[in-house]
Amino acid sequence: LRRSRDELEKRVAERTVELQLKNQVLAKEIQEREIVEEELLASRKRLRSVIDNIPHYIFWKNKDSVYLGGNMNFALAAGYTTPKEIFGKTDFDMSWLRAHANAMVEMDKRVIKSGRREFHKFSTEAIDGQGEKSWEIIIVPLHNSSNEVIGVLGAFEDVTEKQKAHKEAELREQRLVQADKMISLGVMASGIAHEINNPNQFIMSHLVPLKRACEKALPILDKYSQEAGDFRLAGMNFSLLKDKL
Repeated sequence: LRRSRDELEKRVAERTVELQLKNQVLAKEIQEREIVEEELLASRKRLRSVIDNIPHYIFWKNKDSVYLGGNMNFALAAGYTTPKEIFGKTDFDMSWLRAHANAMVEMDKRVIKSGRREFHKFSTEAIDGQGEKSWEIIIVPLHNSSNEVIGVLGAFEDVTEKQKAHKEAELREQRLVQADKMISLGVMASGIAHEINNPNQFIMSHLVPLKRACEKALPILDKYSQEAGDFRLAGMNFSLLKDKL
């Protein structure tokens, strides 16, 4: 009986040591797991902070074009207060995208099928009703660890101000071109005027001597006409020309 009790106590002691060792290993694993979970949570928070603070409008969907999430900019632009409200929605639920919902879904399908990104431009009415917004959007496929397409990731960029600046730059360039044309036209007009004025000035400067010469020649020509009869001068009969002289 005593031998049996000693053996039992020995087994209990061995089992206790074994359990203590296992508990230590388990405690270490739990501690390591907690550290990993904390790091993972911190990493997710950093990623969320980055996504929410970039100026673009980010979202992601599953293969059925159902929204699984997005950043704060996208949620606010879509008329929601938090990104969580986007979950489970479709483009047909987004008031600002409803007019483009079919095009968005078709774009998702093409990206999922081809595995290649797509880039597009479109316009929407602003959420606050203040005019129209211009957007550029890129859609890229999302893959799992087996490299299978499981959805899409998209990013919008508000290019309204960029397009306004581009149009203003084009308008300024057109004005500069027009001003340059007017300057060239002015230079050309000045050149033409100069070319016209030169012979005019020559003629005006010789009118007085020419008048004197005509006054002196007219009596001689008139006498010759009386003696020899009418004659032609400068392609006209002198009898007609002398009245003009």
